[in-house]
Amino acid sequence: MQNKSAFTIIELIFVIIILAILGAVALPKFLGVSTQSHQAICQSAIGTMNRTVGLNLWSKSIDAGNKGAIILDEAAMAKNLPGYNVAKCGAIIGLNVGDAAAGDGEFGSPRFVNDGNMTHAPRWEWIQK
Repeated sequence: MQNKSAFTIIELIFVIIILAILGAVALPKFLGVSTQSHQAICQSAIGTMNRTVGLNLWSKSIDAGNKGAIILDEAAMAKNLPGYNVAKCGAIIGLNVGDAAAGDGEFGSPRFVNDGNMTHAPRWEWIQK
């Protein structure tokens, strides 16, 4: 009797078929996870605006005598949210209260919910596509 130390062709074909089936099932799931991660990055940027950057800009506006009205231009965006991807998350620049930059980001867009006043800080929310 000979000692068999290799796989037969049939065994290799079955392994390749099983791997192909697993790949066909896993690939769409992986693509969905990738999109969800991009959306989470956009939501976290808007959360940063609400928790830190917006409050900072709001307090500077009050100190300047603008009664809390925030004017967010490109220079302020670049300084306060470096790396924010406008193409994917939508433009925050130039939004008025109640305005949404609808459809300008690949994964959604921000909406300026309320401007800051003497008692309430400004607030943005992100609308997912």
